[in-house]
Formats: sequence, structure tokens, C-alpha cells
Amino acid sequence: MDKLYKYSSVLLLLIISVITFICYYSSLNAPFIFDDIPKITENPDIRDLHNLKTKLIYPYSENRTYYRNDPSRPIVSLSLTLNYYFGKYNTYGYHLFNVFIHILNCMVMFLLSKKIYNYSFSKVSIVFPFLVVLYFSVHPINIDAVTYVFARSEILATLFFNLSVLFYLKSAENNIETFTSLSPGISAKSGKISFFIISLICFPLALFSKQTAVTLPLIILIADYILLSDLNLNNIIKNKYYHLSFWVVLFLYLMFRYFYLGGIGDVEAKFTFIWDKYKYLLIQPYAITKYLKLLLIPEGFSIYHKVAPAESIPDLRVIIPLLIILGIFILTYLIYRKKNAYSKPILFFVLWFFINLLPTSSISPTAMAMSERRIYFSGLAFFSLFVFIYFFLFRIMYGKRLKVLFIILIGFHISTLCLITINRNKLFNDPIKIWEEVISRDINNYYAHDKLGYLYFKKNDFEKAVYHYQMVIKTNNYKAKAYHDLGVVYFSSKNCREAEQYYRKSFELDPNYAKAYHDLGALYATQKNYREAEQYYKKAIELNPKDPETYCNLGTLYYYQKKYDEALKMYRIAINLNTYNPDYFVNMGAAYFMKNNYNDARKAFLNSLRLNPDNPNVRKQIEIIESINHQ
Repeated sequence: MDKLYKYSSVLLLLIISVITFICYYSSLNAPFIFDDIPKITENPDIRDLHNLKTKLIYPYSENRTYYRNDPSRPIVSLSLTLNYYFGKYNTYGYHLFNVFIHILNCMVMFLLSKKIYNYSFSKVSIVFPFLVVLYFSVHPINIDAVTYVFARSEILATLFFNLSVLFYLKSAENNIETFTSLSPGISAKSGKISFFIISLICFPLALFSKQTAVTLPLIILIADYILLSDLNLNNIIKNKYYHLSFWVVLFLYLMFRYFYLGGIGDVEAKFTFIWDKYKYLLIQPYAITKYLKLLLIPEGFSIYHKVAPAESIPDLRVIIPLLIILGIFILTYLIYRKKNAYSKPILFFVLWFFINLLPTSSISPTAMAMSERRIYFSGLAFFSLFVFIYFFLFRIMYGKRLKVLFIILIGFHISTLCLITINRNKLFNDPIKIWEEVISRDINNYYAHDKLGYLYFKKNDFEKAVYHYQMVIKTNNYKAKAYHDLGVVYFSSKNCREAEQYYRKSFELDPNYAKAYHDLGALYATQKNYREAEQYYKKAIELNPKDPETYCNLGTLYYYQKKYDEALKMYRIAINLNTYNPDYFVNMGAAYFMKNNYNDARKAFLNSLRLNPDNPNVRKQIEIIESINHQ
């Protein structure tokens, strides 16, 4: 019987894995989108396995730009580095890794759900965890976390988080012998300690995947209190040192963030727009009810939900969601008071759902007030509650035909979710369609217009690019960037007069917008107006002294004026700021070559070739130098 149960579990996990892979197969070749661009394609830190320590974890104040690894998530950065090492920018490997982790999460969630069901009802079920995980694996709300590559922070944190809970439950069980009996020679006590150590190790792994895992000590405490200790505080007190260990790890992590990284909240968001704390808190009940709506009615998904701030509590977008959430807690309390078989697991899952949303849906603001990928962390709770409702309805139904019909309806529901997920994943193969979907939900979403403007610009569709940048100007209070971007479009279409006007309009609106000064300098450089170009490049450097591109372009400006020493000085600064750009070494090599310093020129070209082995022009330059040296 035990073997049959084991083989059945393996078979169900295999079925889930196959269905999950089918649902996400169409996304495996999808291009990079959204923050994938700065965090992967424009991130120099992931391009080399050397000096990983300084690239994975470092203070935010140290040479920090948005185009580097996020030092608060070294596990994610390490995974991206390995992706790059094995496949460079081939997106297939990045997506395959995400899907693989999603499938692993399904397996861990299956074991965790099975264990929770066992604690709640004192009997074993594989149907409950199978349905929970099946819904989790195919629901389209998880696409944002799985298909969007950089969102792997969510899926990695969830994996280590759930593993930690699973191994803690194993370590805290009264009948630990049932697990250690599988390994003769391991005592119950040593088995308990081993499981606990694994659980504790998983905690920092979750934290260094994403800081939202800070809720783990509280979740483990609640799981112990509700599921294992039957709401008996004495049992919790017996395990106080085990619980204290998690709180100590959390304390050390928060101190590390505060004193080393530079802040406890979302420090990374400081490099982008960040909400006012009060307004962010006010709008979170609205965001939570939107998540619930998307979970129940799979329609209205978007990679970027633009949420307008709520100014005060007397706002329907604050009051109505608060009443809905209050109603959920009152209903949970009433169910708990009945003390039936469903009371404890429902209480536990409701707490799991809301507690795990606290890091992103409370007083700690981020750059986005709402994001679908944040619900991935709480998925176990929602889908468990959902399946409990199914179980309850199935139990009160009379007649075999009615129950068969109910099972067919469940199958139809899951099949529908699969089709939505498959079709939506296909959408990710075209970033333009993804952002047009956002526009279809909100024509005034300036962020989506900005992304579409860039995408159409890259396709040389300048007319549509201009339209979307003009929409950004129309719908966004901060217009300097949009005017600059319009300047870039007109410059690329050879309309230098319009480009100059838009660049000037940009830094008139924002005198500190360095990029506009830089690009106006580049415009003058193409017109061989070197004096004006140098003036604007230097202004850009004054405003943003950590941008290597400006130094490189100023160096090139000196190069064209045959000021090779000044050019080399600029190239060295650019390389010190970004040692992974092969073009900087090419420029340096050319300057050395013009000074007849062939040995240093050769070294620079070899460094460029190390970073980009597929550049035939650099190989030709090296051959020329070697032929000169042989003469």
C-alpha cells in the first residue's frame, strides 16, 4: 500500500511537470523585456565569473548604477551569471531555468500541501495537493513571475521559503521516527536536528533571492502553533530555541542590510521612482483586492499595472477594499470559531496569504504599487483555500451523477486556465504586443507608451516612436526624458534641427538631465563642431561623473582632433567605470596605435577580443601590429 501511494505521488508529480512545461513551452524563446534589459543585456557584472564576491554583494553606495547586479539578491545574480556563461544572451536558457524552478516549486508545494492536509485532518491525501499544485502551476497570474526572466527572484525565494517551512515541519513533528526509519542508523534526535539545519540554511538563501522572505520566522511560528501544537503555547515554548534561531538570522540580515547595503527597505527602488509611504499604504488594500479578482477571474492581466495614488481614506478605492479584507478576516474568524476540520487549515492559509504580502503591501514602498508576480509567494495559500472550497462542495453533493459533473467542471476550469496561460505566454514573444496590451487597459499609461516608443525606435519605425513619446509628454508630469527621447528619434532620422530643439527642451525642463547634454554633444560631434561638443560632454560628466559612455565619447572627440593623450585619459576612466565593454578597449587600442605605441595597442585589442571574440576587425588590427613588429 505504501509503495502504491509513493508511486501514485510520483506519477501525479510527473503529470504536473508535463502540463506545466506544455503551458510554458511557447515562452522559451521569448526575448528579454522590461528590467531584463538593464539587469541582463546591459549589466556588465554577469559577464564574467571572476571576482564574483565584489559583483554579487557590495554596498549600494559603491559604484552603484541601475545597470549592475542588485547586491541584495546575490542568488539571482549568480544564476544570471551562470546563464550568461553557458548561453550568453540566448534567452532559451534563461527561460528554461525559470520554468525548471517553477516545476521544482510545484514539487515542493505538493509535499508541503500533503503534509499540511495530514496535520489538519489526520489522514493522507494526494488528491488535495495534486489539485492545489495543478492550479498553481497553470494559473496565468504566475506568468509574470515565470516568463519575465528577472522576476526569477520571486520563484527562487519561494522555492527556498517553502523548503524551509517543509523541513521545519519535518524537524518539529512528534513522530520523527517515521522519517528517520527510512535511513537506518540515524537517530530520531539527529534526524530532527538535520532537518532543522537544512530549514535554517534555506532561510538566508530565500532572503538573498528576495527580501520578501523576511516573513518566514512568523510563518513558521504560526505553522507550529496552528498545525503542530494544536494552538497550545506550551509546545511552542518547548521549541523556543528553534524559533529563536530564525529570528536571530532575520535580525542579522536586517543589520546587514542597514549597515552594509545602506537601508532596510527597497533600496534598489531609490534608483527609480518610489512612492510616498502614506499614499502607498493607502492604495495597498485596492492592490490586494485586484490580486484576488485576477485569481478568481483570469482576465485583465498586465505586465505593468498603473495604479493612481489615493490621497486620503475617504476614497472608494480605499474604503471598499478595506471592507472586503475585513469581511475575509471576519469570515475566517467565524469558521475558526466553529472548530470543525476546516477551521485550522483555513486560519493558517488566510494568515499565510496576507502575511506574505506584507513586505510589498504595507508601509515599505517600492517602485510599483501593484505587480502580479508578487502573488506567486502567496500562491500556496490561495489555491489551498480554493481547493478546500471544492472539497466542501463535493462532500455536500448527493448523487454520483452530480459529483461526476462537478469533477468535469473542475477539469474544464483547469483546461481553460491552461489555454489562457499558453496563449498569454505566446504574447511574450513580441514585446510590442505585451506593451500594447497594457495600453489597451489604460490608454494613459505613460510607462507603456515610453516602452513602445523605444521598441518602435529600435525597429526604425520613427513615426510610431514619435507618437508614443508624444503620448508620454501628454500623460506624464515629468516630460524631460520624453523630450530627450524624441530628440534621439529625430537625430536618428537625420533631422538634426528638430533633435537639437528637443534636447534643449529636455534640459530646460530638467537642468540635471545629463543624458540630454551628452546627446546634444554627440549631435555637435557629428557636425564636427568640436568646441560645442566638448562643452556639452563636460557638462554631462559634471552632472553624472559615473557614466562611462560620456568619457568614451569625449575621448573619441579628442581622438578625431588628434589629441591622443587626452583621448587615452578619457578611455582609461571609461574602462575603470566599466571593464566589460569591448568597444572601449578598441578605442584605446586605436589611440595607442596612432601614437605608434604598438605594444599597448596590441594589449588593448587583445582585451577587447577577450570580451568579444567574434570581432574580425580587431583580429585584423592585431595582425597588422604583429606584422609591423616583425619588420
